[in-house]
Formats: sequence, structure tokens, C-alpha cells
Amino acid sequence: MTDVEKRTIVKKEIGKIHHQLVINSHKTCGAGTSKWADDLLAMCIEMFFEKKTDYIWKVYQDGKLENFITFMMGFQLKSGSSRFYHKYRKASEKSRELFENKQLLQKQVHYNTAFSNEPSEMYLCMKAVIKDLNVYEKMVVNEIMVEKRNFNETSKKYNINYYTLKKDYKRLKSLIKSKCQHLR
Repeated sequence: MTDVEKRTIVKKEIGKIHHQLVINSHKTCGAGTSKWADDLLAMCIEMFFEKKTDYIWKVYQDGKLENFITFMMGFQLKSGSSRFYHKYRKASEKSRELFENKQLLQKQVHYNTAFSNEPSEMYLCMKAVIKDLNVYEKMVVNEIMVEKRNFNETSKKYNINYYTLKKDYKRLKSLIKSKCQHLR
């Protein structure tokens, strides 16, 4: 049998298993199927036929035609120095897409709000400490810590000495901090 006849037989056999080779190329490429699968299969078949006729015939005789071409696809796809890499993948990996400089719209940004309505342990501790304070101390905490009013406003509003108010605020702040220290 001549080399031309051997190659013709192998070509017909590849034609018979071509559908399976297409499936194998899709599985080999995975997420890159749309970009590379067809080119990868074509290149691997071309590379297979570049080999010597005796080698091609031996692969055919052993019944390993599908396995060998699939192995070639996997190797060509994964290798960073293969012919397929240099011809197809390198250009897309070494460059990046250019987008216009658009600002994200607020509705496109999503935040995880699964536990946003549950109070933290620190908040619950502070609430418990504030609950045990007397009326004056609760007023100081509410006006200055919660409502964020300054000392001048609060001093004038309740007719309290400015320095006394400031001293009481510092004392209350350190009291709350010390009682909830374990939650830091």
C-alpha cells in the first residue's frame, strides 16, 4: 500500500469521526468554545497530517485516531508556547478591551443587604447601657452622640453650664466604651 492510499484511508476515517472530534474540541475549550473550538480542531488535524505517513498509519492501526487528535487539542490549548497559542490566544491574552470612560449608574451597582436591618451586638450593648442611665445622662447621649448637636447648642437649649456638659459627655462616652469593650 502506498503512502497516498494510507493517507486517503486515514482522511476518510477522520471524516467518519469528525462529529465526535467537534464535540471533543468543544469540551476541551470549555468557556472559550465560541472563540477557539473550530480553529483548534482544524489546526490539530492539519498538524496531524504534517507528520510522517508511517506515524499517521500507526496511530490509525492502533485505533487511537480520536484519542490522539483530542490529546493534541488539549496540549495546543493549554500550552503557552504552542502554535495555537501564538496564532490565536496570544493576541487576546496580551491585550485588553478598551471601553469608553462611562460612570456606572447607581442602579447597576448591587450591594448585599441580607443582614442590613439586623442591629449589631455593639449597638445592642450600647442601647442596654444607655437604658440604665438617668434622664439627664440619656439627654446628653441623645443630643450630642445621636443627634450630633454641638455643645454650645445643647448648653443654651437646656441652660446647662458648657464645661459641665462637656465633662459629663466625656464621662458617659468612656462609660459606654468600657462596658462594650468586649465587642470591639
